[in-house]
Amino acid sequence: MKAATLANFWQNFWQDVRYALRLLAKSPGFTLTAVFSLCLGIGATAAVFSVIHAALISPYLYVGANRMVRVLAEDPSGIPRSFFLTGPQLQQFRQLNSVDAALGQANWELSTTGSDLPEEVRAVFFTANALSYFGVPPLVKSAWKKTLAAQKREPLHQSLRRNR
Repeated sequence: MKAATLANFWQNFWQDVRYALRLLAKSPGFTLTAVFSLCLGIGATAAVFSVIHAALISPYLYVGANRMVRVLAEDPSGIPRSFFLTGPQLQQFRQLNSVDAALGQANWELSTTGSDLPEEVRAVFFTANALSYFGVPPLVKSAWKKTLAAQKREPLHQSLRRNR
């Protein structure tokens, strides 16, 4: 019984395909319009989903972006806040078994005073491993990383705080 039903299905399917092809051949204007509409719809859908994927689903071009997290601490009122680590604390954090790598960052609002009017500049300071952390090769190889490692200066913004 099942074999007969399956054979009937395929026979009816191919009969419908032949009938559809005969109708499309009889009206070439409609056929061209339908094929063009399908192509346009498929192309537009692919373009929209490409933009959505690039902008929303995978916006970061960093190596391992899906494994990056930002650690926050809640204050007593339950509001999440950033916290600061000293150089030795960051080193201890990096040595945890559950941490692959750690990056220190500090955001500063600075003012330039070299022109007639001061201008505010947003600055971001990273630890020395920032380029390797994000998987970005440096444009110019320099010895600053080795110098900082030799001086055990981590994070970079600590020296700026002491010199203020």
